[in-house]
Amino acid sequence: MDGNVIAEIEGVRPFPVIWDGTADRGVVPDDIYIAQLEVEHRNGTIRTAESGTIALGTAAGMERAVLRVSPDRFSPDGDGVNDTARFTLAVLGGAPVASWEISVYDPDGRLFYSFPVGGSIVQSVVWDGRNDAGELVEMAAEYEVRYEVTDATGKTETGREPLIVDVLTEEMYGMRRILVDNVLFEGYTTRFLDWNDDIEERNIATLEKIGDILRMFPEYKLEIHGHAVSVLYYDAEASEREQREVLIPLSDARTETIMDVFTDRGADAARFTTRAFGKSRPLVPFSDLDGRYVDRRVEFYLVR
Repeated sequence: MDGNVIAEIEGVRPFPVIWDGTADRGVVPDDIYIAQLEVEHRNGTIRTAESGTIALGTAAGMERAVLRVSPDRFSPDGDGVNDTARFTLAVLGGAPVASWEISVYDPDGRLFYSFPVGGSIVQSVVWDGRNDAGELVEMAAEYEVRYEVTDATGKTETGREPLIVDVLTEEMYGMRRILVDNVLFEGYTTRFLDWNDDIEERNIATLEKIGDILRMFPEYKLEIHGHAVSVLYYDAEASEREQREVLIPLSDARTETIMDVFTDRGADAARFTTRAFGKSRPLVPFSDLDGRYVDRRVEFYLVR
């Protein structure tokens, strides 16, 4: 089940619909299917409904449980693309189903989420990527969807399928910023390690996750944005001179430093582009002397 439409039936009034297992272009392969109903009323209102799973098995002696996981890459970041995962479980042949269960396990093999145990009607379930505590799946990671089906005779069948979590992003400046902590720097330098223990820990975690993205999705490219703090913010003319002579070169050096972290470990430099913004995109006002350290940063943007 990959979401493609294989057959359509239309009418102007309600009538029973019978499907013979064929498509507009002939017989379809054994698989799991879902029927979707769309009704347009005379006032223009459109309503939709969806059937349970339809297991099509024409091969003799077929008797097995099958789980289909879609999409190929799950990205629950609210951008409207692959924000939900669908797990479609069906039993092809055999005795009637008594119960079924679907659970999601994290990359370390720990239970992350379980759907309520189902009864005799096997269903397709949709998931938003959060567990009961509201925690979201980790990006650039492989989860595992496990299922268990018990039939009326007490026979149990289990199986598992991978769930690939894509890079999660948010819209910023017309691009897709990767949802990791920004790498922060010591003032006036390109030093991101060995200057603040807490920040260093977060910086390392961010770089490790970016490394995961580069390894898991070799076709993706990244754009690295460098930023800096204006210490002459109170003097417009001096601040502009500082921008040209100090902050842009410093921002550029910060992006190059971070890019080198990855290229020194084998990443192709062609997968990166860098941009230096200096003081032009602060997160907090430069007058906030205690908080402006977050402006000394690089950000990561996804280029598909």
